[in-house]
Amino acid sequence: MADEGIVWLDVETTGIDANNEHLLEVGCIITDLDLNILDPEGYRAAVYYPESIVEQLKTNAVPFVQEMHTKTGLWDELPKGELLSTINDQLSAYVKGFFPDERTAWLGGNSIVLDRNFINRFIPKVGEHLHYRSVDVTSWAGPAQWWMKGLQYRKKTVHSAFSDITESIEEFKFLKDNMLIPKGISSMDYKPKVEGDYVTIGDWSFNVNDEQEGADHLGVSLIEYVEHNVRVFAELAKTLKATQIKGDVSE
Repeated sequence: MADEGIVWLDVETTGIDANNEHLLEVGCIITDLDLNILDPEGYRAAVYYPESIVEQLKTNAVPFVQEMHTKTGLWDELPKGELLSTINDQLSAYVKGFFPDERTAWLGGNSIVLDRNFINRFIPKVGEHLHYRSVDVTSWAGPAQWWMKGLQYRKKTVHSAFSDITESIEEFKFLKDNMLIPKGISSMDYKPKVEGDYVTIGDWSFNVNDEQEGADHLGVSLIEYVEHNVRVFAELAKTLKATQIKGDVSE
């Protein structure tokens, strides 16, 4: 039981319009505000539809959705799924087990407006218990790519509810670790600049050749690797007066 936290939810559907499309699957993981997972098993359920209805839903879906749910096996799972009323009761009880009081848990996920629309329509007990505020990872990921060139989480895009919501949490952890500006570096100076043989961020300078080798080893961009190093060295510099590093710097 927690006072505050995040209810990470992802839905799989036949389309994006909650008023005209159908809910097919829901996945949920609960974390505290520091993104620690409180129950690794979480909650996951496919929605029951008779085989004849499944065929109609599949036929009416756009090709991308048809292929996506065929690849994950979701279409085949629906005739063995749970009734919507059962999912509504089960998931509501699951969330209340962590957050008994209404409006204490935020809804988390990627492009979460779509998920909330389907939650409110198809499993309203869950929607009514959640806070009206949301943690939308997409709203972090966009600015990260705009303002910190090269900073991007590499998604697997499985397109199953539980896998997607797990990935949303991992992406948010990545953004949390990489978007926060280290102490001693102002936001005005936080744009990496390549000058000759060095990449400079504020008062920090890194040798391009050495850093590129490390970036290639980890499979990340040069900028991502340098920004990671800035955070490491900023922590080390907390007890030091000097914040200027020039020359050959490596992990």
